[in-house]
Amino acid sequence: MLSVIFTYEVQPQFNVWSIVFFVFSLCAVFIEGLADCTKHKFRHDGGTGFIRKGIWKYSRHPNYLGEISFWWGIALGAVLVMPNKWWLIVGAVINTLMFLFVSIPMADKRQSRKDGFALYKANTRMLLPIYKKQSP
Repeated sequence: MLSVIFTYEVQPQFNVWSIVFFVFSLCAVFIEGLADCTKHKFRHDGGTGFIRKGIWKYSRHPNYLGEISFWWGIALGAVLVMPNKWWLIVGAVINTLMFLFVSIPMADKRQSRKDGFALYKANTRMLLPIYKKQSP
């Protein structure tokens, strides 16, 4: 939140980049919300195993991708309107590291108890929703 608070306090002159990264952050919230709604529907419908619909077909953690992207959008938007305050990206860096080294490994460990996780992991990227060639 440091970049948000600092930007609010300083009230810099916004530019095209601030708009670009604001829209980027809104898209990130949309991705996170879509992933969460899909997951909720999957569970509500009694789904078992792994979600293989929508963005979940390509990413094991699209909700985390949305969260990470949101904070990078906020941080980069702040830095691009206040270039001398480059240190405002520290929050996004720490957030990303926490997801990569704590949250995602914990979630994968929980998921690994389910049958077929190794194949699911081999066929689905961790974060970026990019098609991955399927392993047999």
